[in-house]
Amino acid sequence: MKTFLDIKQPPYEDSRAVIIPFGYEKTVSYLKGTSRGPGAIMEASSQLELYDIQTDSEPHLMGIHTLSETEIEGLSPEKAQDFIYDAVQKTLNDGKLPVLLGGEHSISAGSVRACKEKFPDLTVLQIDAHADLRDSYEGSKYSHACAMSRIAESAPYVGVGIRSVGTEELDAFKKKRTAGEIITVDDFRRLNNFKSIIDKLTENIYITIDADGYDPSIIPGVGTPEPGGLTYQETDNLLSEVITNRNVVGFDFVELRPITGEVRSEFTAAKIIYKIIARIFRKNN
Repeated sequence: MKTFLDIKQPPYEDSRAVIIPFGYEKTVSYLKGTSRGPGAIMEASSQLELYDIQTDSEPHLMGIHTLSETEIEGLSPEKAQDFIYDAVQKTLNDGKLPVLLGGEHSISAGSVRACKEKFPDLTVLQIDAHADLRDSYEGSKYSHACAMSRIAESAPYVGVGIRSVGTEELDAFKKKRTAGEIITVDDFRRLNNFKSIIDKLTENIYITIDADGYDPSIIPGVGTPEPGGLTYQETDNLLSEVITNRNVVGFDFVELRPITGEVRSEFTAAKIIYKIIARIFRKNN
């Protein structure tokens, strides 16, 4: 079984973070391949240095356990979310940090629902190229293009890095049909600091990262690439400030689509995930 970091992992009961791989891909509307995302990220993570220079720590020593990936591809998007909800709920009830690896973005709603039940004041921080605010897409309310509409039914959100919005989504947003806010890439780059973003977040937050939130020059392996995205350093600085000032109760990294012969995307994703864990551990230690 592939595990995150490819090291001898501690028992589940002795771990503070739990990697939950869900390579679900049912509603992808452009390039397929996100089902291979979790495996590719875990494979690439074996090449990470275990020491994190920015936090001066070795996060793996605090306990990171990887669950076996469960075959859920035959489930409908709605049933898949229920399955994910159950897995995350158990992880939270056991006092651990759930870390989901997707798979398409539709999986995030089930995770957020479980976190919201545990932490009623939850806010979601979304890093994404797309608003994902359609109420339904290609006949499904649980499409990856509807991810934030379904998430907003559980918790308010703040979307950062958005640079692609459909007219239907814009109409819904302007009429406040969803409890959320959008910060475009241009707006983000005009900020002098991150205080205005952090002030929009409650104490307990969930972070959902769509790989296409990053510029394709940094993470090219995505199903719906969108130019003009966030840089690695911009996003790293934001995440550092958010984690320092708020309590992250869970997060996911979704929509990574491996490209044959090109490992830049999965290695960058693995580094982002490990660095988020490092900062959460440092904050809560």
